[in-house]
Amino acid sequence: MTDTIIEILIDESGSMGYMKGDPQHENKYLVDGLTRMTLIKKVMADEIIPTIDYATQIIIRTFRNNSKIVDGKKVEAIFTPIIYQGNFDKQKILSVVSSLQDPPFGGTPITAAINAAISDLINYPNSDRKIILLTDGEENGTGDYRLAAKQALELEGIPCKIFIVGIDQDGESEKKSKEIATGGYYNIKSKSFTNGEVRKVLAPLKTVVLQNTIQNIQTIENNFQLEPQLKNKEKLQLQIQPQKVVETVEEKIKNIKQESKKGAVSQLDELENKIKEQILNTQNLLSEFSLLKERLRVDALLETGINSTTLTIDTEYSENIRQRSESFLYKMLCDKHGASKVKWLNQAGESFSHHDFELWDENGKLVQLIECKGTAKDKPTFYLTSNEWNHFLEHKDLYQLYRIFDVDGEMNAVCIDNLLAALLNKRVVPYLLKIEVLKEGRVFLTLTN
Repeated sequence: MTDTIIEILIDESGSMGYMKGDPQHENKYLVDGLTRMTLIKKVMADEIIPTIDYATQIIIRTFRNNSKIVDGKKVEAIFTPIIYQGNFDKQKILSVVSSLQDPPFGGTPITAAINAAISDLINYPNSDRKIILLTDGEENGTGDYRLAAKQALELEGIPCKIFIVGIDQDGESEKKSKEIATGGYYNIKSKSFTNGEVRKVLAPLKTVVLQNTIQNIQTIENNFQLEPQLKNKEKLQLQIQPQKVVETVEEKIKNIKQESKKGAVSQLDELENKIKEQILNTQNLLSEFSLLKERLRVDALLETGINSTTLTIDTEYSENIRQRSESFLYKMLCDKHGASKVKWLNQAGESFSHHDFELWDENGKLVQLIECKGTAKDKPTFYLTSNEWNHFLEHKDLYQLYRIFDVDGEMNAVCIDNLLAALLNKRVVPYLLKIEVLKEGRVFLTLTN
Protein backbone atom coordinates (compact mmCIF):
# COMPACT_ATOMS: atom_id res chain seq x y z
CA MET A 1 0.00 0.00 0.00
CA THR A 2 1.23 3.50 -0.89
CA ASP A 3 0.90 6.18 1.78
CA THR A 4 0.95 9.94 1.25
CA ILE A 5 2.38 11.83 4.23
CA ILE A 6 2.19 15.62 4.06
CA GLU A 7 3.68 17.93 6.67
CA ILE A 8 2.42 21.51 6.74
CA LEU A 9 4.52 24.18 8.45
CA ILE A 10 2.75 27.42 9.42
CA ASP A 11 4.72 30.56 10.27
CA GLU A 12 3.64 31.90 13.68
CA SER A 13 6.15 34.73 13.93
CA GLY A 14 5.14 38.19 15.14
CA SER A 15 4.68 39.64 11.66
CA MET A 16 1.79 37.22 11.11
CA GLY A 17 -0.29 39.25 13.60
CA TYR A 18 -0.92 42.89 14.50
CA MET A 19 2.39 43.31 16.39
CA LYS A 20 0.41 45.13 19.09
CA GLY A 21 2.47 46.94 21.69
CA ASP A 22 5.36 47.61 19.32
CA PRO A 23 5.12 51.27 18.22
CA GLN A 24 7.63 50.68 15.43
CA HIS A 25 5.88 47.69 13.84
CA GLU A 26 2.25 47.67 15.03
CA ASN A 27 -0.11 47.07 12.08
CA LYS A 28 2.86 47.32 9.69
CA TYR A 29 2.35 43.83 8.33
CA LEU A 30 -1.37 43.99 7.61
CA VAL A 31 -2.46 43.04 4.10
CA ASP A 32 -5.73 44.50 2.80
CA GLY A 33 -6.64 45.27 6.42
CA LEU A 34 -6.18 41.65 7.54
CA THR A 35 -3.41 39.95 9.49
CA ARG A 36 -1.31 37.47 7.57
CA MET A 37 -2.40 34.70 9.93
CA THR A 38 -6.00 35.36 8.88
CA LEU A 39 -4.96 35.04 5.26
CA ILE A 40 -3.04 31.80 5.90
CA LYS A 41 -6.14 30.30 7.50
CA LYS A 42 -8.14 31.30 4.44
CA VAL A 43 -5.57 29.81 2.05
CA MET A 44 -5.47 26.59 4.06
CA ALA A 45 -9.25 26.23 4.20
CA ASP A 46 -10.06 27.22 0.60
CA GLU A 47 -7.08 25.94 -1.38
CA ILE A 48 -4.64 23.59 0.34
CA ILE A 49 -6.80 21.29 2.46
CA PRO A 50 -9.28 20.49 -0.36
CA THR A 51 -6.34 19.72 -2.67
CA ILE A 52 -4.63 17.16 -0.38
CA ASP A 53 -7.71 15.26 0.82
CA TYR A 54 -6.29 12.06 -0.72
CA ALA A 55 -3.39 12.05 1.79
CA THR A 56 -3.08 9.15 4.24
CA GLN A 57 -1.63 11.23 7.05
CA ILE A 58 -1.41 14.97 7.75
CA ILE A 59 0.98 16.62 10.18
CA ILE A 60 0.61 20.33 10.91
CA ARG A 61 3.19 22.32 12.88
CA THR A 62 3.50 25.97 13.72
CA PHE A 63 6.90 27.57 14.25
CA ARG A 64 8.24 30.65 16.01
CA ASN A 65 11.02 31.67 18.38
CA ASN A 66 11.46 34.06 21.26
CA SER A 67 14.88 35.62 21.68
CA LYS A 68 16.10 36.83 25.05
CA ILE A 69 19.34 38.39 26.22
CA VAL A 70 20.79 36.39 29.13
CA ASP A 71 24.12 37.48 30.64
CA GLY A 72 24.76 39.59 27.57
CA LYS A 73 24.14 36.72 25.16
CA LYS A 74 21.23 36.12 22.80
CA VAL A 75 19.33 32.99 23.76
CA GLU A 76 16.68 31.56 21.46
CA ALA A 77 13.61 29.66 22.61
CA ILE A 78 12.32 27.83 19.54
CA PHE A 79 8.78 26.42 19.34
CA THR A 80 7.64 23.96 16.64
CA PRO A 81 4.59 22.30 18.21
CA ILE A 82 2.42 19.80 16.33
CA ILE A 83 -1.17 21.07 16.29
CA TYR A 84 -2.56 18.19 14.23
CA GLN A 85 -1.36 14.68 13.40
CA GLY A 86 -3.40 11.83 12.06
CA ASN A 87 -5.46 10.56 9.16
CA PHE A 88 -7.00 13.09 6.84
CA ASP A 89 -10.10 14.37 8.61
CA LYS A 90 -11.27 17.54 6.93
CA GLN A 91 -13.50 18.79 9.74
CA LYS A 92 -10.90 18.24 12.45
CA ILE A 93 -8.18 19.86 10.36
CA LEU A 94 -10.38 22.88 9.57
CA SER A 95 -11.24 23.20 13.25
CA VAL A 96 -7.58 23.20 14.24
CA VAL A 97 -6.61 25.70 11.54
CA SER A 98 -9.49 28.05 12.31
CA SER A 99 -8.45 28.14 15.98
CA LEU A 100 -5.05 29.64 15.15
CA GLN A 101 -4.61 33.03 16.82
CA ASP A 102 -2.73 36.13 15.73
CA PRO A 103 0.68 35.55 17.34
CA PRO A 104 2.61 37.80 19.72
CA PHE A 105 6.20 38.92 19.12
CA GLY A 106 8.53 36.26 17.76
CA GLY A 107 10.99 35.33 15.04
CA THR A 108 10.91 32.96 12.05
CA PRO A 109 13.00 29.79 12.67
CA ILE A 110 12.46 28.19 9.25
CA THR A 111 15.46 25.88 9.66
CA ALA A 112 14.13 24.51 12.94
CA ALA A 113 10.71 23.94 11.37
CA ILE A 114 12.16 22.02 8.41
CA ASN A 115 14.35 19.93 10.73
CA ALA A 116 11.29 19.09 12.84
CA ALA A 117 9.46 17.97 9.71
CA ILE A 118 12.44 15.85 8.67
CA SER A 119 12.36 14.10 12.03
CA ASP A 120 8.75 13.11 11.26
CA LEU A 121 9.09 12.19 7.59
CA ILE A 122 12.30 10.21 7.94
CA ASN A 123 10.13 7.40 9.32
CA TYR A 124 8.33 7.00 5.95
CA PRO A 125 11.10 6.25 3.38
CA ASN A 126 8.80 4.34 1.02
CA SER A 127 5.90 6.81 1.04
CA ASP A 128 4.87 9.81 -1.01
CA ARG A 129 5.96 12.60 1.34
CA LYS A 130 6.29 16.33 1.04
CA ILE A 131 6.50 19.56 3.06
CA ILE A 132 4.25 22.58 2.49
CA LEU A 133 5.59 25.72 4.14
CA LEU A 134 3.53 28.91 4.57
CA THR A 135 5.47 32.02 5.60
CA ASP A 136 5.68 35.76 5.14
CA GLY A 137 9.32 36.16 6.14
CA GLU A 138 12.76 34.67 6.02
CA GLU A 139 15.04 32.73 8.32
CA ASN A 140 16.10 34.90 11.26
CA GLY A 141 17.26 32.16 13.60
CA THR A 142 20.70 30.60 13.88
CA GLY A 143 20.16 27.61 11.57
CA ASP A 144 21.18 27.05 7.96
CA TYR A 145 17.89 26.87 6.05
CA ARG A 146 19.60 25.88 2.81
CA LEU A 147 21.26 22.88 4.45
CA ALA A 148 17.96 21.85 6.05
CA ALA A 149 16.20 21.92 2.66
CA LYS A 150 18.99 19.83 1.12
CA GLN A 151 18.74 17.24 3.91
CA ALA A 152 14.98 16.94 3.31
CA LEU A 153 15.51 16.33 -0.39
CA GLU A 154 18.22 13.74 0.30
CA LEU A 155 16.27 11.70 2.84
CA GLU A 156 16.65 7.97 2.34
CA GLY A 157 13.97 6.58 0.05
CA ILE A 158 11.52 8.71 -1.93
CA PRO A 159 12.76 12.34 -2.26
CA CYS A 160 10.94 14.80 0.01
CA LYS A 161 10.33 18.14 -1.69
CA ILE A 162 9.45 21.47 -0.09
CA PHE A 163 6.64 23.61 -1.54
CA ILE A 164 6.46 27.19 -0.26
CA VAL A 165 3.51 29.61 -0.20
CA GLY A 166 4.75 33.15 0.38
CA ILE A 167 2.35 35.59 1.99
CA ASP A 168 3.18 38.98 0.47
CA GLN A 169 6.91 38.37 0.80
CA ASP A 170 9.29 41.19 -0.08
CA GLY A 171 12.18 40.85 -2.50
CA GLU A 172 14.77 39.48 -0.07
CA SER A 173 12.37 37.04 1.59
CA GLU A 174 11.18 35.86 -1.80
CA LYS A 175 14.76 35.27 -2.95
CA LYS A 176 15.60 33.18 0.12
CA SER A 177 12.37 31.18 -0.10
CA LYS A 178 13.12 30.27 -3.71
CA GLU A 179 16.51 28.91 -2.61
CA ILE A 180 14.89 26.18 -0.50
CA ALA A 181 11.65 25.58 -2.44
CA THR A 182 12.74 22.31 -4.06
CA GLY A 183 9.16 21.61 -5.16
CA GLY A 184 7.99 25.09 -6.12
CA TYR A 185 7.48 28.63 -4.78
CA TYR A 186 4.35 30.78 -5.11
CA ASN A 187 4.05 34.26 -3.59
CA ILE A 188 0.63 35.79 -3.01
CA LYS A 189 1.01 39.56 -3.30
CA SER A 190 -1.15 41.97 -1.29
CA LYS A 191 -3.15 43.03 -4.34
CA SER A 192 -4.20 39.43 -4.95
CA PHE A 193 -6.22 38.54 -1.86
CA THR A 194 -9.56 38.15 -3.57
CA ASN A 195 -10.79 34.56 -3.94
CA GLY A 196 -10.25 34.53 -7.69
CA GLU A 197 -6.75 35.99 -7.53
CA VAL A 198 -5.58 33.65 -4.74
CA ARG A 199 -6.89 30.68 -6.68
CA LYS A 200 -5.10 31.88 -9.80
CA VAL A 201 -1.76 32.24 -7.96
CA LEU A 202 -2.03 28.88 -6.19
CA ALA A 203 -3.30 26.83 -9.15
CA PRO A 204 0.30 26.01 -10.23
CA LEU A 205 1.21 25.06 -6.64
CA LYS A 206 -1.70 22.66 -6.35
CA THR A 207 -0.84 21.17 -9.74
CA VAL A 208 2.84 20.52 -8.94
CA VAL A 209 1.97 19.04 -5.52
CA LEU A 210 -0.41 16.61 -7.22
CA GLN A 211 2.04 15.84 -10.01
CA ASN A 212 4.71 15.16 -7.39
CA THR A 213 2.38 12.61 -5.80
CA ILE A 214 1.88 10.82 -9.13
CA GLN A 215 5.64 10.76 -9.73
CA ASN A 216 6.34 9.40 -6.24
CA ILE A 217 3.67 6.70 -6.54
CA GLN A 218 5.09 5.56 -9.85
CA THR A 219 8.56 5.38 -8.30
CA ILE A 220 7.24 3.36 -5.36
CA GLU A 221 5.41 0.95 -7.66
CA ASN A 222 8.52 0.43 -9.75
CA ASN A 223 10.54 -0.30 -6.62
CA PHE A 224 8.00 -2.89 -5.46
CA GLN A 225 8.03 -4.54 -8.87
CA LEU A 226 11.75 -5.09 -8.43
CA GLU A 227 11.30 -6.92 -5.10
CA PRO A 228 11.86 -10.59 -6.00
CA GLN A 229 10.41 -11.94 -2.75
CA LEU A 230 6.94 -10.55 -3.48
CA LYS A 231 4.43 -12.95 -4.94
CA ASN A 232 2.33 -12.00 -7.97
CA LYS A 233 -0.81 -11.68 -5.83
CA GLU A 234 0.91 -9.32 -3.44
CA LYS A 235 2.28 -7.27 -6.31
CA LEU A 236 -1.23 -6.99 -7.80
CA GLN A 237 -2.66 -5.82 -4.46
CA LEU A 238 0.08 -3.19 -4.23
CA GLN A 239 -0.88 -1.88 -7.68
CA ILE A 240 -4.65 -1.56 -7.12
CA GLN A 241 -4.64 1.08 -4.36
CA PRO A 242 -1.96 3.33 -5.94
CA GLN A 243 -3.87 3.30 -9.23
CA LYS A 244 -6.98 4.65 -7.48
CA VAL A 245 -4.93 7.43 -5.90
CA VAL A 246 -3.38 8.30 -9.27
CA GLU A 247 -6.84 8.47 -10.87
CA THR A 248 -8.08 10.72 -8.05
CA VAL A 249 -5.07 13.00 -8.35
CA GLU A 250 -5.29 13.19 -12.15
CA GLU A 251 -8.96 14.19 -11.86
CA LYS A 252 -7.97 16.94 -9.42
CA ILE A 253 -5.35 18.24 -11.87
CA LYS A 254 -7.96 18.25 -14.63
CA ASN A 255 -10.40 20.22 -12.44
CA ILE A 256 -7.73 22.75 -11.51
CA LYS A 257 -6.96 23.37 -15.18
CA GLN A 258 -10.66 23.80 -15.97
CA GLU A 259 -11.04 26.26 -13.07
CA SER A 260 -8.03 28.19 -14.35
CA LYS A 261 -9.61 28.44 -17.82
CA LYS A 262 -12.89 29.65 -16.32
CA GLY A 263 -10.96 32.13 -14.22
CA ALA A 264 -9.17 33.40 -17.33
CA VAL A 265 -12.51 33.85 -19.14
CA SER A 266 -13.92 35.63 -16.09
CA GLN A 267 -10.91 37.95 -16.03
CA LEU A 268 -11.39 38.71 -19.73
CA ASP A 269 -15.05 39.55 -19.07
CA GLU A 270 -14.01 41.79 -16.20
CA LEU A 271 -11.37 43.45 -18.40
CA GLU A 272 -13.97 43.98 -21.14
CA ASN A 273 -16.33 45.66 -18.67
CA LYS A 274 -13.50 47.87 -17.42
CA ILE A 275 -12.63 48.88 -20.99
CA LYS A 276 -16.29 49.68 -21.70
CA GLU A 277 -16.43 51.76 -18.54
CA GLN A 278 -13.23 53.59 -19.54
CA ILE A 279 -14.67 54.26 -23.00
CA LEU A 280 -17.84 55.66 -21.45
CA ASN A 281 -15.80 57.82 -19.07
CA THR A 282 -13.69 59.02 -22.00
CA GLN A 283 -16.82 59.90 -23.97
CA ASN A 284 -18.16 61.85 -21.00
CA LEU A 285 -14.85 63.67 -20.66
CA LEU A 286 -14.86 64.49 -24.37
CA SER A 287 -18.40 65.87 -24.06
CA GLU A 288 -17.34 68.01 -21.12
CA PHE A 289 -14.24 69.10 -23.03
CA SER A 290 -16.35 70.04 -26.05
CA LEU A 291 -18.68 72.07 -23.85
CA LEU A 292 -15.76 73.81 -22.19
CA LYS A 293 -14.23 74.50 -25.58
CA GLU A 294 -17.46 76.15 -26.77
CA ARG A 295 -17.62 78.27 -23.62
CA LEU A 296 -14.03 79.39 -24.07
CA ARG A 297 -14.77 80.17 -27.70
CA VAL A 298 -17.71 82.37 -26.69
CA ASP A 299 -15.60 84.09 -24.03
CA ALA A 300 -12.85 84.73 -26.59
CA LEU A 301 -15.34 86.28 -29.00
CA LEU A 302 -16.78 88.48 -26.25
CA GLU A 303 -13.30 89.70 -25.30
CA THR A 304 -12.73 90.86 -28.89
CA GLY A 305 -15.88 92.97 -28.67
CA ILE A 306 -17.85 90.85 -31.15
CA ASN A 307 -21.45 90.25 -30.18
CA SER A 308 -22.02 86.65 -29.01
CA THR A 309 -24.70 86.11 -31.66
CA THR A 310 -22.16 86.70 -34.44
CA LEU A 311 -20.68 83.77 -36.34
CA THR A 312 -18.79 83.51 -39.60
CA ILE A 313 -20.20 80.57 -41.60
CA ASP A 314 -18.26 78.59 -44.22
CA THR A 315 -20.38 79.73 -47.17
CA GLU A 316 -18.96 77.16 -49.60
CA TYR A 317 -19.78 74.30 -47.22
CA SER A 318 -23.25 75.76 -46.50
CA GLU A 319 -23.95 76.21 -50.19
CA ASN A 320 -22.92 72.62 -50.86
CA ILE A 321 -25.32 71.36 -48.19
CA ARG A 322 -28.11 73.58 -49.59
CA GLN A 323 -27.73 72.28 -53.13
CA ARG A 324 -27.56 68.61 -52.18
CA SER A 325 -30.41 68.73 -49.67
CA GLU A 326 -32.68 70.71 -52.02
CA SER A 327 -31.91 68.33 -54.92
CA PHE A 328 -32.86 65.42 -52.69
CA LEU A 329 -36.09 67.09 -51.58
CA TYR A 330 -36.99 68.15 -55.13
CA LYS A 331 -36.89 64.57 -56.35
CA MET A 332 -38.91 63.42 -53.34
CA LEU A 333 -41.58 66.09 -53.90
CA CYS A 334 -41.78 65.30 -57.62
CA ASP A 335 -42.20 61.60 -56.87
CA LYS A 336 -44.94 62.42 -54.38
CA HIS A 337 -46.91 65.17 -56.16
CA GLY A 338 -45.70 65.13 -59.75
CA ALA A 339 -43.04 67.37 -61.32
CA SER A 340 -45.63 69.70 -62.87
CA LYS A 341 -46.90 70.73 -59.43
CA VAL A 342 -43.49 71.39 -57.85
CA LYS A 343 -41.59 74.62 -58.38
CA TRP A 344 -37.97 74.73 -57.18
CA LEU A 345 -37.12 78.41 -56.73
CA ASN A 346 -33.35 77.82 -56.44
CA GLN A 347 -32.99 75.34 -59.29
CA ALA A 348 -30.95 77.73 -61.41
CA GLY A 349 -29.08 79.18 -58.42
CA GLU A 350 -29.80 80.89 -55.11
CA SER A 351 -32.90 83.04 -55.62
CA PHE A 352 -32.76 84.60 -52.14
CA SER A 353 -36.46 83.93 -51.73
CA HIS A 354 -38.02 83.46 -48.28
CA HIS A 355 -38.74 79.80 -49.11
CA ASP A 356 -37.26 77.13 -51.43
CA PHE A 357 -40.21 75.31 -53.04
CA GLU A 358 -43.79 75.96 -53.97
CA LEU A 359 -46.51 73.37 -54.46
CA TRP A 360 -49.37 74.17 -56.89
CA ASP A 361 -52.55 72.24 -57.57
CA GLU A 362 -53.94 71.28 -60.96
CA ASN A 363 -55.98 74.49 -61.05
CA GLY A 364 -52.92 76.71 -60.69
CA LYS A 365 -53.58 77.52 -57.04
CA LEU A 366 -50.67 77.87 -54.59
CA VAL A 367 -51.08 75.11 -51.99
CA GLN A 368 -47.88 75.20 -49.91
CA LEU A 369 -44.70 77.17 -49.34
CA ILE A 370 -41.87 74.75 -48.52
CA GLU A 371 -38.60 75.51 -46.75
CA CYS A 372 -35.66 73.04 -46.91
CA LYS A 373 -33.13 72.83 -44.05
CA GLY A 374 -30.27 70.35 -44.51
CA THR A 375 -27.58 69.16 -42.10
CA ALA A 376 -24.42 67.12 -42.67
CA LYS A 377 -25.27 64.59 -39.96
CA ASP A 378 -28.13 64.28 -37.45
CA LYS A 379 -28.28 67.65 -35.71
CA PRO A 380 -31.89 68.30 -34.57
CA THR A 381 -31.49 72.10 -34.37
CA PHE A 382 -32.05 74.29 -37.44
CA TYR A 383 -32.22 78.04 -37.99
CA LEU A 384 -34.48 80.57 -39.69
CA THR A 385 -33.32 84.03 -40.63
CA SER A 386 -35.39 86.90 -39.34
CA ASN A 387 -36.88 87.32 -42.84
CA GLU A 388 -37.70 83.61 -43.05
CA TRP A 389 -39.32 83.76 -39.62
CA ASN A 390 -41.47 86.74 -40.52
CA HIS A 391 -42.38 85.06 -43.80
CA PHE A 392 -43.46 81.96 -41.90
CA LEU A 393 -45.66 84.03 -39.56
CA GLU A 394 -47.30 85.78 -42.50
CA HIS A 395 -48.06 82.49 -44.30
CA LYS A 396 -48.33 80.09 -41.35
CA ASP A 397 -51.28 78.19 -42.86
CA LEU A 398 -49.32 77.38 -46.04
CA TYR A 399 -45.83 77.03 -44.51
CA GLN A 400 -44.25 73.57 -44.56
CA LEU A 401 -40.65 72.69 -43.59
CA TYR A 402 -38.44 69.67 -44.32
CA ARG A 403 -35.36 68.80 -42.24
CA ILE A 404 -32.92 66.79 -44.39
CA PHE A 405 -30.48 64.68 -42.32
CA ASP A 406 -27.13 63.07 -43.21
CA VAL A 407 -26.46 65.12 -46.33
CA ASP A 408 -22.92 63.65 -46.41
CA GLY A 409 -24.31 60.10 -46.33
CA GLU A 410 -27.65 58.39 -46.98
CA MET A 411 -30.07 61.30 -46.78
CA ASN A 412 -33.47 61.09 -45.13
CA ALA A 413 -36.16 63.70 -44.58
CA VAL A 414 -38.48 64.67 -41.73
CA CYS A 415 -41.52 66.70 -42.71
CA ILE A 416 -42.91 69.39 -40.42
CA ASP A 417 -46.26 69.72 -42.16
CA ASN A 418 -47.35 72.74 -40.14
CA LEU A 419 -44.59 74.56 -38.28
CA LEU A 420 -46.98 76.54 -36.07
CA ALA A 421 -48.81 73.39 -34.96
CA ALA A 422 -45.45 71.70 -34.33
CA LEU A 423 -44.41 74.60 -32.06
CA LEU A 424 -47.69 74.47 -30.17
CA ASN A 425 -47.56 70.70 -29.57
CA LYS A 426 -43.82 70.91 -28.69
CA ARG A 427 -42.65 68.71 -31.53
CA VAL A 428 -40.44 71.70 -32.32
CA VAL A 429 -39.08 73.85 -29.45
CA PRO A 430 -37.42 77.29 -29.57
CA TYR A 431 -34.21 76.45 -27.67
CA LEU A 432 -30.75 74.96 -28.19
CA LEU A 433 -29.52 71.60 -26.86
CA LYS A 434 -25.98 72.89 -26.40
CA ILE A 435 -24.05 76.15 -26.49
CA GLU A 436 -23.65 77.62 -29.97
CA VAL A 437 -22.46 80.89 -31.46
CA LEU A 438 -24.89 82.17 -34.12
CA LYS A 439 -25.09 84.93 -36.63
CA GLU A 440 -27.29 87.83 -35.71
CA GLY A 441 -30.92 87.74 -36.78
CA ARG A 442 -31.29 83.98 -36.38
CA VAL A 443 -34.19 82.04 -34.84
CA PHE A 444 -33.14 78.60 -33.59
CA LEU A 445 -35.60 75.71 -33.48
CA THR A 446 -35.05 72.12 -32.36
CA LEU A 447 -36.85 68.92 -33.30
CA THR A 448 -37.72 66.91 -30.20
CA ASN A 449 -38.39 63.60 -31.99
